[in-house]
Amino acid sequence: MPISLTGSLNLSGSNTLIGTKTITGSVFISGSKTIIGTTSITGSLLVTGSLNTVGTITATTLVVQTITSSISSITGSTNFGSLSSDTHKFTGSLNVTGAFYVTTGSVGIGTVSPSQKLEVVGGEIKAGRVDTNQEGGQVSFGRASDNNTSWYIDLYGSSTSPQLRFVDVDNSAVRMTMTGSNVGIGASIPRNTLQIGNTVAYAGNSLAISNGTIDFAVYMDSTSTNLYSYGNFTFNTNAAGTERMRIQSAGQLTFGEGAGTITSYKFRFNGNGAGDVMAIVVNGATASSTSYISFRTGTGEGSYKADIRYETGQLSLNNISDVRFKENIIDASTNEQWNKVKNSKLRKFDFKDKTTTNQLGFIAQELYQTIPEAISKGGDEEEFNGNEKSIWTIASTNMIPAMFGALQEAMTKIETLEARVQYLENK
Repeated sequence: MPISLTGSLNLSGSNTLIGTKTITGSVFISGSKTIIGTTSITGSLLVTGSLNTVGTITATTLVVQTITSSISSITGSTNFGSLSSDTHKFTGSLNVTGAFYVTTGSVGIGTVSPSQKLEVVGGEIKAGRVDTNQEGGQVSFGRASDNNTSWYIDLYGSSTSPQLRFVDVDNSAVRMTMTGSNVGIGASIPRNTLQIGNTVAYAGNSLAISNGTIDFAVYMDSTSTNLYSYGNFTFNTNAAGTERMRIQSAGQLTFGEGAGTITSYKFRFNGNGAGDVMAIVVNGATASSTSYISFRTGTGEGSYKADIRYETGQLSLNNISDVRFKENIIDASTNEQWNKVKNSKLRKFDFKDKTTTNQLGFIAQELYQTIPEAISKGGDEEEFNGNEKSIWTIASTNMIPAMFGALQEAMTKIETLEARVQYLENK
């Protein structure tokens, strides 16, 4: 039958209480007690012996005073406003609406013999939210509400792929994730050791900047630091994209060409004529200082072929001419060089773009017939087709040997004539 009691209730010895019980005041239990049904206690429930429940007990405070005492909930649930003491065993469920205290011993959930201060075996620990689509072993903290300050920490995943997430509940955005050894900030599944959104990722010795696929990276090893890009590498002077330099993916380097310019040249400058297009500066330069632009065919011995040199106030183009790099050396015919120079046509002309008029010089196609070693042959079509590689050019320095040989031949003839004149004058 229902029991209604106002005041305190002391229960000692072995008793079984069955039915609905409403107690206004405190209940003191010693000995072994079994309570069946629903019990509502306005005050405290003090247990110094053993308490077995079959049903529901609600109390403002539960206090277990002795080390040997215990509470066993066989079925149903037991609700307490606050809890402090040693060891409590629940084979049903424990719902706490107030504070929960453990001053000694360990707490086990899913185990009757916890090895740690708190041990949870199987299932989930949740606070402030309900989530039904996670795997076993999840831990969630936080609260659910309709404002933008609602957050929770979500630890979930499997034993082989654990994840720790910091989540904005209201828009379901993952703010930070730890997956294995990877950390993502604004990235739900970080691809590298550190990933910030879809922009920056760090892995091992490299730092990469990406817009979905890695476009630029800095890689460091024991001897050097390398920059590399999977596309063109451009240098801009402002966010609007005023391009100043570009390294194309195939290795071409350009300066001052403007945004998006693609060239087939390995190295190219584009200046506006307002200042130096390219300058070579020797710090602390003196009259005897030397600056070089060198030309090589490789890096090994004999690779050095020529240079443009500023030395002691003079600019010169220097080709390699060291006897130690030459073989099969014979005298050249000066008469042959005489004919080369004699048969070459010296012309006056204007350039069609009007950049130069009344120019004195040569026509490459004509000079090729007499001094071919001075000509870089281009295309044979009548009109220029726009391909710069088809342009005929003259290497003026390659004309010097022929001119030198012709001068020697002329000097020989002059000396011969002088000798004949001297002979005739002496007769």
